[in-house]
Amino acid sequence: MKIAKALKLKNQLAGDIAQLKDLLAKQNSRSTKQKFDYDNREVLTRLRAKLDELVKVKAAVAAANAEIYDKVFRLAELKGLVTTLTGLDTKAFGAILVRYRDALYPQSATIDLDARQRSLTHYIENRRAWSGRIGRELDVPQHLCPEASGGESESCTAFADAVDTLAEHHGFIVIDTPGHDGALSRLAHSMADTLITPLNATVDPLPFALGPILPEALQVCVLPAE
Repeated sequence: MKIAKALKLKNQLAGDIAQLKDLLAKQNSRSTKQKFDYDNREVLTRLRAKLDELVKVKAAVAAANAEIYDKVFRLAELKGLVTTLTGLDTKAFGAILVRYRDALYPQSATIDLDARQRSLTHYIENRRAWSGRIGRELDVPQHLCPEASGGESESCTAFADAVDTLAEHHGFIVIDTPGHDGALSRLAHSMADTLITPLNATVDPLPFALGPILPEALQVCVLPAE
């Protein structure tokens, strides 16, 4: 069984167990004159069987992902480090950002591919507005937010051209992709050197976020086109 199917089965079993526990609680006790709708002893038997099955599935998933646990735990610790850094006061955190910027990426650019939500674009616009309001020059990257116009082919071509143009003068380009699947998102992912996605500090979300995982090689399986 592939890990994606195993995780799906695990979630299904968890749902079944929750339903059986609910049934067990609903008719835990009744008046002797009131007839039970079902046999709680039979419900308890089914519940214990489901629990045994869930334990086996969890153990199999854990064994299949044992080789990448170090990376999962590292991700969890890095998330904790990010929380610590973002909790610093503005001056301290700004100094850290400046050091990283000056040492690694003296010139950066950003592209917002979510033309509907425009979260990154709003952030850039607000930063520019605040810069003008306080009369100070703040670091703001060159930013693009392509409008959603034309078909997917035209949009992908325009995006690829924009990346090529920015790459001529910028050593670091951050691309914010929408939360849904689409041709532009897939193209951006294929062009990226590094992908960043929000995950819980467990192995479980990896197959859903990236696809089936090969634990031996720590690689994402390439699924055949349907």
